[in-house]
Amino acid sequence: MSTEKTHKNIVGGPEDRQKAAPEKLPPGWEKAVPETLPEPVYWPFFLALGITFLLWGLLTMWVILVAGIGIGVVAVSGWIKSLNDE
Repeated sequence: MSTEKTHKNIVGGPEDRQKAAPEKLPPGWEKAVPETLPEPVYWPFFLALGITFLLWGLLTMWVILVAGIGIGVVAVSGWIKSLNDE
């Protein structure tokens, strides 16, 4: 048995999807335009780290609290800047 025959017999392959796709859209619908996704960034991680340090600093030392505030401010500003650059 060749592999071509087995792949063609699989249900749900590209040929089946093309057959199942409707040719006409319902009235009032438009074909979807492909959207581009934003680039992945690390700023949410640093924001979470800043919030963690801030809360940890509330329980322990003011130095950790100030570090958390600093990391959080830098993370928010970097995240906003990366969104504005797109």
